[in-house]
Formats: sequence, C-alpha cells, structure tokens
Amino acid sequence: MVDISNYYGAFDRLITVARSDTGQSRRVADFILACWNADGCGKWDPAELWDLDQTLRDDILTILIEMSKPGSTGTYPTERREEIEMVRLRWRRRKLRKRG
Repeated sequence: MVDISNYYGAFDRLITVARSDTGQSRRVADFILACWNADGCGKWDPAELWDLDQTLRDDILTILIEMSKPGSTGTYPTERREEIEMVRLRWRRRKLRKRG
C-alpha cells in the first residue's frame, strides 16, 4: 500500500538512490529526470518498475499518485532543485535542452 502522506520522504529516498551507484540507480534517475524535464532529460519506461525493489516501486508510485491529484502542479518541490540537478549531472552529461 502506497502512503501518499510520505511524498517528500519518497522523493528524498529516490534522490539518494539516484545519486548512488547501484544497479537500480539509473532507473530511478531516469524516473526523476523524466518527471522534472522529459524533453530535456529523456523519457522513463514504466516497465522498469519490474526491475526495482518493492520499496523503490512504492516510492515512485507515491510520486505518481501525488502528481495525478486534482490541483497538483506537476512539478517537484523547488527546494529539491539542487538535488535534482546533481542527479542530472551524474546521469546526463550532455547539455540540457530547454523546454518549448
């Protein structure tokens, strides 16, 4: 069962994994970066959920459910921008393409 009230905790756990060097790190980074800026950072394949531990799957589902709520801004918290940028620099060395 996904705990929606733990959105920030889920996001922080995903950031920690994405910044590390495990077999699941790239898949988690792909998700984070696609949600942040899919045009500039690449897409995410939902089938990759099957390659993740259950805890990471639950964390991703927590984020997706929060994003699907009416009135959701569809953006990550601005206070996490630095962490997202560090993930981008680790996994996407190429220049970021601007939206629009």
